[in-house]
Amino acid sequence: MTPTRWHKVLVALAVVPALVGVIDAALDGQPDLLAVFVLVATALLALLAVLHWGQPAVTLRRDLALWLRDRAALTGEPMDDIANRLLTQQRILLGEDEGDQPPASTTTPAVPSQTGEAPARPP
Repeated sequence: MTPTRWHKVLVALAVVPALVGVIDAALDGQPDLLAVFVLVATALLALLAVLHWGQPAVTLRRDLALWLRDRAALTGEPMDDIANRLLTQQRILLGEDEGDQPPASTTTPAVPSQTGEAPARPP
């Protein structure tokens, strides 16, 4: 699942009652309840930080995700390493070097299968 703005908003909304609980428990002098609310607020704030600043997620088709999981189980290699290697190989097939940046464009490039062209193959 790719985190969206709505996920961040929902987590932020859940933090508010937890922080209110921290303040209320502190004012009432209830250390047990204070500890629970501090733990909940800390966990929610950590989740919010991960959603905001964490590594971006990529949504895959189900069959590709299953293949990636099965391949990782078969080879013992982490799924991230397999995905990174495959994307690197795809960039090479597209003729891009490591330092190349895709053109800054707001339009989506045409996919060969949609234009009727055959995909280019390296020599």
